[in-house]
Amino acid sequence: MTSSSKRLLAILSAFTIAALYGRGISTAMRHSLMSGANDFAALYNGAQQAASGGLYDFAPQYEAQQMQFGYFMPAVVFTRLPFYAVLLKPLTWLDYVSAWRLFLLLNILCTVWFFGKWLWNDALALLLGASFLPIYAALANGQDVWLVASLFALAMLLERRGRDFSAGAVLSLCAIKPHLFVLVPLVVAVQRRWRFFAGAAAGGTLLMLVSFLAEGTGWVVEYIHTLGDPRIHPNLGVMPTLRNLVAMAGGPPWLYWALCVLTAIAVAVVAFRSPRLETGLAAALAGGLAANYHTYLPDTVLLLPAFALLRAVRLSGWPLWPWVLLLSPMGWLLYLAGPPGRALFILAVLCALAGLMFIPTGATGSEKPAGGGTV
Repeated sequence: MTSSSKRLLAILSAFTIAALYGRGISTAMRHSLMSGANDFAALYNGAQQAASGGLYDFAPQYEAQQMQFGYFMPAVVFTRLPFYAVLLKPLTWLDYVSAWRLFLLLNILCTVWFFGKWLWNDALALLLGASFLPIYAALANGQDVWLVASLFALAMLLERRGRDFSAGAVLSLCAIKPHLFVLVPLVVAVQRRWRFFAGAAAGGTLLMLVSFLAEGTGWVVEYIHTLGDPRIHPNLGVMPTLRNLVAMAGGPPWLYWALCVLTAIAVAVVAFRSPRLETGLAAALAGGLAANYHTYLPDTVLLLPAFALLRAVRLSGWPLWPWVLLLSPMGWLLYLAGPPGRALFILAVLCALAGLMFIPTGATGSEKPAGGGTV
C-alpha cells in the first residue's frame, strides 16, 4: 500500500470513528444537548452577572437554572476570572438555547480547526484524536476546553514563526482555565523565553485590568472563597489526578502536595534538557493535568495538543508509547473502568511525563511542519 493510500485510509477511518462517536454521544445525551443543561449554564449565568459586583453569588445562578431546567446543579456555577464573564457577555443577548447552540458550534469549529492544522497530515495522531473520548465529552458537556486548546495551539503556531511576544499574548487568554496551565510559566522561565513571557505578562495585565474594571476590587477575596467551596469540587473519585491517586491509595494529604512538587521538578528538568519549547510545554500540560486540584475527563483534551507538539519534534521510541496509550481507546477505557483502571490512567500520565526526561537532548532538534508528519 502506498503512502497516499495509507493516508486516505487513515482519513476515512477517522471520519468513520468520529461519526460513530458523534452518533453515540448525541443519542446518549440528547436531552442535555437539546436543552443545554450542562456546564454551559455556569458560563451563561456568569455572563449575565458580569459587571454586577456579584459575579460569584451562587443564589442567582441557581435561580436561573431552576427557571431554565426545573432544577439546579450545585457544582455548575461561574468559577472563572471576571474578564471571561465580560467576554461572554454578548451570548446573553440571545436566549439560553440559542446561546448554547452558538457556543457549541464555536467549540466544534475550534475542534475542526485544530484537527486540520495539527493532525491532518499525521495518520497516527489523526486516528488517536478521532477515537479520543474526551473530545466528544467536552463538547457534549458544554465545556470550553476546546477554546483554550485552540488558543494554545494558535500561540504555538505564532511561536514557530518567531513571533514570541504575540504568542505569549495569545497564550494569556488561556487564563480562561488558568489551573490547567499552571506549569507553563515555569517552562517559559526555565528556557528563558523572555519575549514570550513579556507577551503573556502584557496580555495577563490587560485581562486583570478588565477584571478589576468590571467587578471592582472586592472580587479577589470572593474568587478565592469560591475556589475553596466544596460544592465546585464534587466526585474526587472520577478525577484523573494525583489527588485522587493519593486518596485511592489511602495516603496522607501532604503526599499529594509532595507529588505536585516532584511533578513540577520533572517538568522543569524536561524544559531544561530540551532545546525546543514544544517539549517543555507538552510536559507542562501533562504535569498540570496530573497535579491539578480540579480536573475531570473533558480537561484531558489538552493531552492531544501536547501530543501534537511531541509529534512535531519527532518523539519516538519508548517515551512515545505512554502517550499512545493515553490517547487510544484503551486509555479512556481504563479511566472509565473505575478506581483500579483510573489509577493506571493517572500512572500512565506520569509515565508519559517521566519519559520526556529521558529523551536525548539532540533528539528533538529537528522540527516538522505544522500538522506533523506521516506514520
